[in-house]
Amino acid sequence: MANVKISELPVAASVDGASSFPVVEGGVTKQVTFTGMLASPSLFASGMATFFATPSSANLRAALTDETGTGAAVFADSPTLVGPTVSSGNVTFSGTAQRITGDFSNATLTSRVAFQTSTTNGATSVSVLPNGSSTEANVAVFANSSPTNSAVAVLAMTSTDARVLSAITGSGTYVPLTLHTGGAERVRVDTSGNVLVGTTNTNVDTSDGIRFLPTGSAGASFVSFTNGGNGGTNLSLVNSNGSTTSWNAIIFQFNTSAVGSISCTPTTTAYNQSSDRRLKTAVAPAADAGALLDAVQVVEFDWKVGGHVRYGVIAQDLHLIAPEVVTPGDSNEEVARPWGVDYSKLVPMLIKEVQSLRARVAALEA
Repeated sequence: MANVKISELPVAASVDGASSFPVVEGGVTKQVTFTGMLASPSLFASGMATFFATPSSANLRAALTDETGTGAAVFADSPTLVGPTVSSGNVTFSGTAQRITGDFSNATLTSRVAFQTSTTNGATSVSVLPNGSSTEANVAVFANSSPTNSAVAVLAMTSTDARVLSAITGSGTYVPLTLHTGGAERVRVDTSGNVLVGTTNTNVDTSDGIRFLPTGSAGASFVSFTNGGNGGTNLSLVNSNGSTTSWNAIIFQFNTSAVGSISCTPTTTAYNQSSDRRLKTAVAPAADAGALLDAVQVVEFDWKVGGHVRYGVIAQDLHLIAPEVVTPGDSNEEVARPWGVDYSKLVPMLIKEVQSLRARVAALEA
């Protein structure tokens, strides 16, 4: 008998599971019997004959016993999958520069691609994990469809700290790091490291706000509080631990040494300058201060902004007599850094003069 191709065999639902088929050869009908694996009825289990007759995705799905999905079978380089479920294992991209794309910007928020837990009423948490022994992971958001030359915001985790970065790649331009609430910007860290609260610029004369400027005028660091409203600027330092003893609200240091403080008790405030014996040498009685005090010119004047003063001094004039009492400023026509006077440093001179006067009075009364 000649060879018979499988494709030449009669296929019909009525022969499902049969182990022999009639074949006509030379006008003579002969019975072909399968042996071995082909004789097993499982080869033509329920639905297989239908699939052979009409090889559609639906017929293949009906013939398979462990198929879990629905829809058309996919055999392509760019398949379209509808609602697939990965029950175990990893989804791996073996190439480079791969993308997960979808509609992430639809005007209708509920129509955008999103990450959501499959747990009913569960919270969604998206994890970014390092591999192996690495201790760093981050999420980077770029300002350009090409990440090569772009500003980039990074949320990063290392073994030592958690970081929020405004960074760049390649020739990208650095941008400030900002915090928004209530539809408006509230805090800004600019590209020089200045921290601005309630304002977007470092000029203390142009807008209200709080400024922490580590690289301020002439390289000096300073903090400014500006409020142009009628209420003025308020800075509150509060001790709410119930203590009834004195506490330092502000401590002033030069390098590592404390040189002064503002301290408070439940009822008073003290402005303290260093006067510790341990910090002094060559201690001796002070000379008479009468001549110095006689040379101080006490004047009345009007501030250009601020009203009338009945008793005061001119810093530049006092500097010629008692320079230790005066903090010099600039000498420009436009005042950028005014001269100042620490009136408290005149008090020891006044005490010395009162002591001298009392001694003379005592001598006269003797």
